[in-house]
Amino acid sequence: RGEGAPTIQNSEIDDAEYYGFYANGTGNYSFSNNTIQSSSYGAYAAGSGAFSFVGNQILANGQAGSWVASALATVASNTIDGNGDNDALRVQGTITKNTLFAEDIKLVGQVTIDPGVTVTLS
Repeated sequence: RGEGAPTIQNSEIDDAEYYGFYANGTGNYSFSNNTIQSSSYGAYAAGSGAFSFVGNQILANGQAGSWVASALATVASNTIDGNGDNDALRVQGTITKNTLFAEDIKLVGQVTIDPGVTVTLS
């Protein structure tokens, strides 16, 4: 939580009690080429920082693969499969930065896009 700019890459996260990866703050996170499996939730990202979520394997998590709330910049080339009730990337909250989604997404609750922000689905 808070400010920071961590880069997490080429890691394997197994059997986490809650989230395999949890980011919430103002930092510019990069999470790439990781595997998260057999946790309650795969990954969660929220906050006002720019967030890159690319090339990850999110597999066989009990509840959901990935949940993001507003902290997005690039989401692409991930495999989200065999997770609880949903294999799409769940999106909720306000998108405050130009964002690329190259994944199946599921809008949850209220999703708003700030004026002047571009969201690209590919």
